[in-house]
Amino acid sequence: MGTDLNLKRTMGVGIATLTLVGYVIGPAIFILPGQLARQTGPGLFVAYILAVIPAIFACVVTAEVADSFPTSGAGYVAVSRVLSPFWGFMMVWTVIGLVGVGVPLLAYGFAQYLGYFIPGVNQMMTALAVVALFTVINVMGVKLAEWVQAAMVIEMILALVFFAVGGLAHGNSALMKPLFPRGMVPVLIASVPAYISYTGFMVLAEISGEIRDPARSVPRSLALALFIVFVIYVSVPLALTHLLPWSSFDGSTPAVGLAAKVFLPGWLADVISLTALIGAATSIHGVLLIQSRDVFAMARDRVLPGFFGRVSPRFGAPTNAVLLLAAISAVGVLLGQSITSYAIMTVLGFMIVQILVGSAMWTLPRRLPDVFAGRSWQPGPVVRGFFNGGLIFLSLLYAVIGVTQSAVSTLVYLGFVALGGVYYVWRRNALLRSGYDIGKALRANRQIGA
Repeated sequence: MGTDLNLKRTMGVGIATLTLVGYVIGPAIFILPGQLARQTGPGLFVAYILAVIPAIFACVVTAEVADSFPTSGAGYVAVSRVLSPFWGFMMVWTVIGLVGVGVPLLAYGFAQYLGYFIPGVNQMMTALAVVALFTVINVMGVKLAEWVQAAMVIEMILALVFFAVGGLAHGNSALMKPLFPRGMVPVLIASVPAYISYTGFMVLAEISGEIRDPARSVPRSLALALFIVFVIYVSVPLALTHLLPWSSFDGSTPAVGLAAKVFLPGWLADVISLTALIGAATSIHGVLLIQSRDVFAMARDRVLPGFFGRVSPRFGAPTNAVLLLAAISAVGVLLGQSITSYAIMTVLGFMIVQILVGSAMWTLPRRLPDVFAGRSWQPGPVVRGFFNGGLIFLSLLYAVIGVTQSAVSTLVYLGFVALGGVYYVWRRNALLRSGYDIGKALRANRQIGA
């Protein structure tokens, strides 16, 4: 078995927090609130408050994962050791599919937003260029990737906070009445797409092998990141509806940029709008940085070819794993599907991952009692059942909602998942013929690097 000793623990709480914030906050916060405000009225911010509830469940379960398996690809390690190697593989295969649709979603979002400022820009070529840029940054090493991510995220946070504070200071409170012109039902419905903006907190466990003292640092990073994201996600819609009548948003114009022009000079409002490009960029960068660790971990288990588990001696990064995800991302971009289709498949993939991880952590004390006993946090069965069971239930609920939005997108994604099952059976049998039993090996080695 290979180890992850060449992946150094260089991340502190600050960098881990900024990496996660950049992963979670994408360009949607610049556009989506304008679309939802037409449905909810000024009370849109309440939808974002409700949407944070399932995110809290995801954060608690993620802290459990990092405490139980403080290693690279911790989510995969948890699922493969606690449930089975097959389900661990299916989780990472789902993640690979997520990259294939999630990165194109973000890359095309970047290209479309750039089109507001540079009419006629070639969206496909722009999307490919963005993917290529962040592939190079990730290949050149974790340290460079960390600082690039930190710089972009800090700029994005400052711009959004500046907009929110300025918007509330210069807004008109009369625009907030009535708060719920169409009742509470549209607000509850809007909390579903609002929750999609919160997805992604669980990925922090995948880089816990590169975080110093993960049992302490991961929970702190999760708490800080969730607080930052929550404040931004509530204050930005609140500022929007203080600045412009809720019925004036057309759903296609970037809402934040439009509202910023109410109290800022045109050039400065455009600077705020351009921050959406950074939001897309930080998310693309985060996907390649974090999800490549799942591929790395699975290759070290020989479930994927060992080629993808190599660490560059020069840059200290899992270069081949990054390049694999970059290639898959490029194929997704070249397919040129609609952003809606990409979004539905992304949601479905995230929910599958959350269900598998929640199931693994729920059954951990029974299946691996020694690992559970070695944790620094020992919640009782009621607490574990509440958070793990709650995450599973909420993920199933949102998966069903996503499935009902597009049968075609769902079938395409499920077809991809089935293809992964076929590959796993072939790979397992091939390894058995060579004398290597994946199940026995993973039971003997419960953590990468153990």
